[in-house]
Amino acid sequence: MHRNFLWIIVGIVLMNGIGMTVVFPLLPFLLGNYLPASQIVVGMSALASVFAACTFLAAPIFWALSDRYSRKKILIISLLGSVIGYILFGIGGAL
Repeated sequence: MHRNFLWIIVGIVLMNGIGMTVVFPLLPFLLGNYLPASQIVVGMSALASVFAACTFLAAPIFWALSDRYSRKKILIISLLGSVIGYILFGIGGAL
């Protein structure tokens, strides 16, 4: 029973990782519309740093929420948030 849940968690983490690896190579082209060519690397570094900082700050919050409610519910809500973000990214004309 617990092994099935482990595979669900692994699948969620895999999908999120795939999503980031799809988005990250597109960032130079997206930032080229908003930043001069000499600042694209700085912009990418800033976005990667903000992503890492938000992950660092959100991890204890989601840990506490998952202990209080349930890990499955929090993982599903997190995954839905990622899906909504990727849909908005695609609809927003970025692709």
